[in-house]
This record gives sequence, C-alpha cells and structure tokens, in this order.
Amino acid sequence: KNKGKSRSDIMNDDGWGRPRPNFADLTPSTPNHSDDNDGREPMDYTHMEDPQHSQGQRVIALKDYPLTGYDGVPIGELNQTYASRGFLNLKKFYTTWSSGEKASMKFICIFTCPVTGEHFASGRWKNEKGVTVIVENGVESYWYNTKKIAMTAAAARALDCFSLRRCDGTEKAPWIRCLDSPYLAGNDLKLPDLPP
Repeated sequence: KNKGKSRSDIMNDDGWGRPRPNFADLTPSTPNHSDDNDGREPMDYTHMEDPQHSQGQRVIALKDYPLTGYDGVPIGELNQTYASRGFLNLKKFYTTWSSGEKASMKFICIFTCPVTGEHFASGRWKNEKGVTVIVENGVESYWYNTKKIAMTAAAARALDCFSLRRCDGTEKAPWIRCLDSPYLAGNDLKLPDLPP
C-alpha cells in the first residue's frame, strides 16, 4: 500500500490517498478589513455573535464517559479503574448468591470496594433483559440468569455511583449504566436480605 512513498508522504496522507489538511487551514480566521478601500469604517462584527454562545451556554453538555474501550463492559472498566490503584484481581471482592432450583436458578452479586469497604448490590443493568425483580421489605433486588451477568450488574452499579460522585457539584452529567438511580456516598441503599 505504501510502496514507493516517502515517510513524509505517508505522514501527510489521511489514509484515503488525500493530503491531510494543514491545521492553520482549519482554524477560523478573523475578517481582514484592511483591504477595504471604499473609505467606510471597518464593520464591527462583535454584535453578530450567535445568541446561544454569547450567553455563555454550552453547545454540548459535559458528560462523564466510561473509560475508552470499556463502554458496555462494566467488569473490565471496574478492573481497570482499580488496577490503576494497585488492585489487580477483583474477583475476591465479588460475592454471589444463588436462589431456586438448578433449572431456574437466579443469581445476585454484591461488589465490595477494596478501598472503602462500601457494598454495591447488583443494579438493574440496561443491557440485560433476563432480570427478575424481587421486592422484600420495601427493598428491590435484581436477580439474573447467570453469575457473570449478576457480577456485571454489581460492577455497573458501583461505576454509576462513582460517576455520580465525580460529577456531583459540577456541570458534568454522570454516565449511567443501570436503570435504577445511583447514590452519593453516605446515602447507601439498604442491601437486600440474602440467603446465608
């Protein structure tokens, strides 16, 4: 593909055989009125600003996004988040329970933060349709068809809470993975009654 091309030709190619635009060509330029020779005053463009931008409003809302490459993979994203803090194996921080007969077994999971000891029960993960909602003593719990999906839902709940906490008090909106609402530290939800 690149046979016969010099290194500078390859670096200046956008991958489709077209030359890459120069950055200076992409930046907006200010109108140059020095060429106006008709004797009139140069035109004042400051009053022609877009009203949406002149009031300090953002065009795009700020959002807290998942780690690059981990959107839809909560366990991987949570592992990567804690790996940066020195926790390389999080498996021992997931506790799962099963309920029901073997043919109709359901699973729930609680993730325990290795730093704070806070518990996060499986949330109602957006990507899973096989969830069973059980309400006992006013507390909803979400049971899944497989242990892995229950663990994924617990990781998603933890990440939702972490995202809300990072965004609290800022203009950023949290990145939400579960249908149930995340909560701030100190507002922990009551954990469901689980079998021993």
